[in-house]
Amino acid sequence: MNTEKITKNKQKLSQKKAEIAIIGAGIIGAGWCARFIINGYNVAVFDPGEKTHETCSRTIENAQKAMLEMTMVSLPEKGDLRVVGTIEKALEKAIWVQESVPEREELKKKVLAQIEKHVSEKVVIASSTSGLLPTKLQKEMIAPERFIVAHPFNPVYLLPLVELVGGRKTDADVLKKAAAFYQNFGMKTLLVRKEIDAFIADRLLEAIWREALWLVKDEVASTEEIDNAIKFGFGLRWAQMGLFETYRIAGGQGGFKHFLEQFAPALKLPWSKLTNVPEWSEKLQNQIVQQSDKQAQGMTSQQLERIRDKNLAAIINALKAQGWAAGKNLIEYEQILARRAALENNENDELQQIDKNSDKYEKPLCLLKARVEGAWLDANGHMNESKYLQVFSNATDRFLLELGFGQALFERGYSFYTLETNLRHWHEAKAGEKIYVDTRLMASDPKKIHLFHAMYSARDDDDDDLLLATAEHILLHVLRKGTEVRAAPMEDALASNFQNLLSKHSKLPAIEFSLRLGIARKDKI
Repeated sequence: MNTEKITKNKQKLSQKKAEIAIIGAGIIGAGWCARFIINGYNVAVFDPGEKTHETCSRTIENAQKAMLEMTMVSLPEKGDLRVVGTIEKALEKAIWVQESVPEREELKKKVLAQIEKHVSEKVVIASSTSGLLPTKLQKEMIAPERFIVAHPFNPVYLLPLVELVGGRKTDADVLKKAAAFYQNFGMKTLLVRKEIDAFIADRLLEAIWREALWLVKDEVASTEEIDNAIKFGFGLRWAQMGLFETYRIAGGQGGFKHFLEQFAPALKLPWSKLTNVPEWSEKLQNQIVQQSDKQAQGMTSQQLERIRDKNLAAIINALKAQGWAAGKNLIEYEQILARRAALENNENDELQQIDKNSDKYEKPLCLLKARVEGAWLDANGHMNESKYLQVFSNATDRFLLELGFGQALFERGYSFYTLETNLRHWHEAKAGEKIYVDTRLMASDPKKIHLFHAMYSARDDDDDDLLLATAEHILLHVLRKGTEVRAAPMEDALASNFQNLLSKHSKLPAIEFSLRLGIARKDKI
C-alpha cells in the first residue's frame, strides 16, 4: 500500500480540516464563501460591512438550494463560517486566500500588502478582479510568484467558469496548483495565456454591453427588448455551444469556411458601434433605470436571484443529460464528490482487496447519508418518487466505488448497467428528515450483482430508525467498445472483492417483511 500517496490524498480531500480566507464579502466574495463551504471547507471572512454574516449566510442557503435542484449527489458535510473583525484573524489558519475587495487598484494593493504580513510564502493569494492586470497588482508584493487572478462569474456557487491569470512574476506551478484546486470544487478553469485587460469573458461581455447602451440611447430598443433578444435567441445557443461552434453549424455542410465566405463581407458594414461609446448622461441613466424597474415587475433582487438560480440549475441539469458543456462539467464534479466520499471511507484511491476478516463488512454498508430538502418534495410535502430512485442510484454508485470500481476501470471501457429495479415504499419521508441507506450484496457472479438497499429515517431519540423504502437492483457488468456494449466478466481483483463481501453478507439474517404498512422495523433487515 502506498502510504505516502494515501496521506497526500487524505490531506487533499479532508476539506473539513482546512480553512480558506476570504477578504471582501460582497456579491463575489459571498459567492466564493458559499462554494467553498458547501464543498466542505471551513471559511474565515473579513469584510468591514455590518451585514457580512447575514450576506454570507443567505448566499450559502441559496447555494445549497440550487445545488439540490441541480444534483442529488451527496455533498460533503458543510464547512463552518467564521466572520472575523480583522484581516489578521481571517488569515490565522488559511491554506488559501481569495481576495474579493472592490475593483480599485490601489485598494487591492493595500489589502494584498496586509495579507502578505500574516501568511507564509507558500500560501497562494488569488484575486477575484474582473479586469485589473495581475502584474500591476503583484508589483510591490514580497512573494509575487504566489499571486494569481482567479476571476469567477456570478453566481459563483453555480457558474463553473473561473479565469486564471498570472502576472510576469507568477510561478507557472502556482497556476497549475490553482487549476487543480478550483477543479476540486467543480469549476471549469480557463487559463488566460496572455495578460490582457478584462481577460477573455469580460471583453466579450463589454462589447455586447456597449452596443446595448447605444440601442437604448438611440431608442432602438428597451432594456426588456434587448434582454428578450438574448433570452429567446442566441443566449440559448450560447448556453450549450460557444460563438465559434455555433457559427460553424451555421456554415452547413461547408463548415466554417462556408460561413466566413458568406458573412465576412458584413464586417465592413456599419452594423455596430464597438469602437465608440455613448456619452454617459443623467438622461441615459434614468432611461435605463426606469425601463429596468418596469421590466422587474415589482420583484426584489432576492426574488430574482432565486429565479435565476433555479433556471441555471435546470439548464445545467438538462445539459448533464446530454453530457455536454456545463452539464459535462457537472458530471465530472459529481465524480469528484463521489470519489472524495470513497476516499474518506477507504482512505485511498486504489482498488484494495476486501479483507475477509474485517469487521467492517459483517453488516450492511452505510455509504450514503443525506437530508430531505424542499426541492425533493411533491405537492403533499413528501419526498417524491424520482428522488427515492435517485438516492438509491447514488447509493449504488457509492457501493461500486467502495468495492473498487473507480475511474480507472471506467476509462478502460468497463461499466455496470441496471437490468432490473424493484422499489417499495414503507413510510413517507418529509422535509428536513435525516436519511441514510444501508446496502447489502445479495448475489454476485463475474457478470452480475444483486443489491438490496434500505433507506431509513435517522431518529434522534432512542426509538428505532424508521424504514422508509427499500430497493433491489440487478446490475450487469459490461464492456464498452465504441458503440458496442456487451456483457463481460469483471477483472479478477474486482470480482474477488465482490465474492469476499458476499461471503460476509450471505451470513446476515434473511430479509423479512410484513405487508402491513408501519410494522417494518430495522431489526427485520
